[in-house]
Amino acid sequence: MFDEKFNCKAILDLIPETYFLVDDNLTVLDSNKAASALINTATNNFKNKPINSYLQSNFWNSFLSSFEKANEINEEAKFILPDKKRLEANLKAVKTEVNGKCLFQLLIQDKKKLQDNVKENKMFEQQITSVYKLGSIGTLAAGIAHEIGNPLTSISSVVQMIKRTTKEKFTDEKLDLVKSQINRISNIIHQLVEFTSPSASTPKPTDINKLLESAISIVKMGRETNNINFIHELKPELPSLKVVPDQLLHVFINLIMNAVDSIENKSGKIWLNTFREDGHIEVVIRDTGTGIPKKYMDRIFEPFFSTKTPGKGIGLGLWVSYGIIKNLDGKILVDSQPGLGSIFKILLPV
Repeated sequence: MFDEKFNCKAILDLIPETYFLVDDNLTVLDSNKAASALINTATNNFKNKPINSYLQSNFWNSFLSSFEKANEINEEAKFILPDKKRLEANLKAVKTEVNGKCLFQLLIQDKKKLQDNVKENKMFEQQITSVYKLGSIGTLAAGIAHEIGNPLTSISSVVQMIKRTTKEKFTDEKLDLVKSQINRISNIIHQLVEFTSPSASTPKPTDINKLLESAISIVKMGRETNNINFIHELKPELPSLKVVPDQLLHVFINLIMNAVDSIENKSGKIWLNTFREDGHIEVVIRDTGTGIPKKYMDRIFEPFFSTKTPGKGIGLGLWVSYGIIKNLDGKILVDSQPGLGSIFKILLPV
């Protein structure tokens, strides 16, 4: 009788929630695999035993009276399992009469698992959103390449013309600096256009110290660095690494700029060190900035995540930097203390 009405074992065993069928004495008549997993016992062991012996709770004292005015209830309840673990759950119960006998079907959902599922769904939604954002970058970059690339070509031509007519060493040096930055902007645009596909740039032996010094010089051109003391101790005679210089320069500039942005009132210190250790070159960038809150540490390398105020950044800098270093079989390590500053370490295999 009960088998005909309720024993849809194949279906019940597929659902992730805990299921019990009990009578009006709260004796277990049936259950599913999720119930066995929760209680850590075989399904057959439940039958003909009080449910309170597996799910201890004062909740059962008022369970039957809850159905005096309704045939269905949704309640929050706390249980103690046989292994003494505590379970906070949402319980849904439906009252059914079969041949004059009163039966109750119970569906029990672990609240913690529900919360974890919600978090997973939110993370999945964020990942989907990120994919759509990344997909739109290619189209955006193509427009940027057209709108910025053409004026850059004109500026570069003017710089070349002035260089041919000037004889002043100071002016010539400044024009070289302008030209180098024009080339850098062109390279960034090129990287944006190829953002969704690997860059075809050719790696070449590169002096890491010189590349880091170039990054420092570029960052120090900004007014916000006027009161920041840059302290760099670069180990001489480091071996050259075969990398794409523009890409690694991008990483260095991004990390140094992040250090600058983190320093309140733009008055502080930034230490930059390089040395060789255990088969790799280590680049260390340390600042006296505000630091990164602990709750954000696991997310700083996610695309489109930023701790900066709106308008200060779109949250791609660290993500792109992480990808570049990972492609070099390297690592980026972070240590940060709110109020004391951050330390970023780049490990590059020799």
